[in-house]
Amino acid sequence: MSKHETLVEIKEKLTAGQTDEANELLNNIKADRLTRSQKCELASIARRLGNPVLALKLLKPFVRSDNQLVQPKSEEILEYANALSAIGGASESIKLLNDKKVQEELPLSYLYLAFAQITCWHYESALDSLNKFLKTEPADSYRSQIARVNIIACKVSTNRFEEARDDLLKLLPELKGQEKLILYGNCLELLGQVYFQLKDYSESEKVLLEAASILEGKMPDWIYVQKWLCLIKLVRDPGRKESIEAINGVRDLAREYRDWETLRDIDLWLGVLAGKKDLTDKVFFGTPRETYKDRIEFFSPNDTSEVFCRWMGPRNDDRKQISLSIFSEDWREMFPDYCLEQELFKVLLSDFYRPVGVTEIFFKIYQNEYYHPVFSINKVRVLVSRLRKVLTKLNLKITEIPSQGYILESEEPIELIYSRAELPQAMTKEEFYSFKIKNVFLTNWFSAKEFAQILGSSDRTSRRILARLIESGSILKEGKNKNAMYRINEAFAS
Repeated sequence: MSKHETLVEIKEKLTAGQTDEANELLNNIKADRLTRSQKCELASIARRLGNPVLALKLLKPFVRSDNQLVQPKSEEILEYANALSAIGGASESIKLLNDKKVQEELPLSYLYLAFAQITCWHYESALDSLNKFLKTEPADSYRSQIARVNIIACKVSTNRFEEARDDLLKLLPELKGQEKLILYGNCLELLGQVYFQLKDYSESEKVLLEAASILEGKMPDWIYVQKWLCLIKLVRDPGRKESIEAINGVRDLAREYRDWETLRDIDLWLGVLAGKKDLTDKVFFGTPRETYKDRIEFFSPNDTSEVFCRWMGPRNDDRKQISLSIFSEDWREMFPDYCLEQELFKVLLSDFYRPVGVTEIFFKIYQNEYYHPVFSINKVRVLVSRLRKVLTKLNLKITEIPSQGYILESEEPIELIYSRAELPQAMTKEEFYSFKIKNVFLTNWFSAKEFAQILGSSDRTSRRILARLIESGSILKEGKNKNAMYRINEAFAS
């Protein structure tokens, strides 16, 4: 059988839902004997079969070639970007799909760009990309309907509930009776969610029960429907045992299917509906995305604390307290100077609900580097190993959950103290030092000696850092040599 015939057979089995047989053929194919166009085709198949790493390995020699004479084709960029999104590299995927040449030659790239932007919770950008895609696609195509559903989902995520409701009431009659029954069920679930957030609980329940009849057993869609139905029960009977048991049942299902965002959402709504400030605080401080924090503020305005205490290990009055402010003695003891280990620590501290994947860590810490299917993973593992040595002194440990990522744990009672003004986030060196200047000196002039005292570093080290900050435009300098004074650039301060 020729390579072309093998590719055709794999695609046929994939289309027929025979994924085991398709994967067996995929594993036996000799990729080094394929032509460049066949490698791109195979990369697409591999990604759809759940093997995005193979897709990246096939296309890296063309998309990220060290040879300047090798120019990537638009279809190769598209597939490489999709594979990156599949492994958690949506940020690099967005950069690739923003290529004007790719967008002109393959308008479908707008749709995949929107998917990557939604993954990063960039809903406004996603709306723009989806609208651009719709201008290139027939109005009655399945892809067009997918784009419209995603536009509605973006509107829901940005609290435009009336707009989303009106759009859904127009779209649902078009989908009803078509073969795309799952998409119809998804839209019913969205409409049920919208009615819930508009506090029309009777209409919400009616729509969600219809969605349940379509989506039963289909994961994770079934979990979403059950979540909203259980929340309706909770609104009607907040203290009833059956209502609490029902929502806890959805929690268990979400954990089983690793649906971390449902767990986050349940805590948010329990906090809002039951007035449990400890839960809304937990969601706020334990969520890395600003757009989700905006949702918390929308549903629970002015109701999040300035400081949050997160327990690790067993609860005990005789616990160790660790301040996570980069100005605290605790932080300075852990990290006397800027290092990548502290950036990894911030990433691990920033999400209470899910393990942080290796790829996600790479993109957050090595922001100016391209992903490599082998070397990037090794780089993160070495960094994790270095941070483990630092955290051993605090009785904190980094646990790796196979095929999911890393989480922080402790067998000793520890209380981590978060400050709202200094929520953990990964920073570049320049951002880290500028952040310190901005919070300590505001817009006042300061000397190199004062800066060294804040950093806890030598004069020589502080002057080297100041020179780098001047070059980046973060700070301004007046005077010369030892008499020089510095202050934050007002453009940065704003």
